[in-house]
Amino acid sequence: IGVGQGVHQLIRSLQRTEGNSQSSAEDFVDQPARVTIAVRPPARGEIGVRMGNREVFLPAIARRDDDIFESGAQVVITSYQGGLAEVVSRREYEFAHGTS
Repeated sequence: IGVGQGVHQLIRSLQRTEGNSQSSAEDFVDQPARVTIAVRPPARGEIGVRMGNREVFLPAIARRDDDIFESGAQVVITSYQGGLAEVVSRREYEFAHGTS
């Protein structure tokens, strides 16, 4: 499993390098995303976010240390800096912004 996970991470890293060459923080902030590798603080996970007709994969951390997001969870990007997305649950985001 460890080797498979390493290969997966390498492929995703290459995809991130290709996919984000023209993207900025403003493109990602407040966008919904799907967790593709579990986000379990303090470890980073990964999310997929739709950008036009493609899905871009980004390393991600939870905004709060007590949040855990399993693969498949729906989240929203609250900040993006240094190639790292910070996320909250979609439910929390919608509550804070008065949307549903």
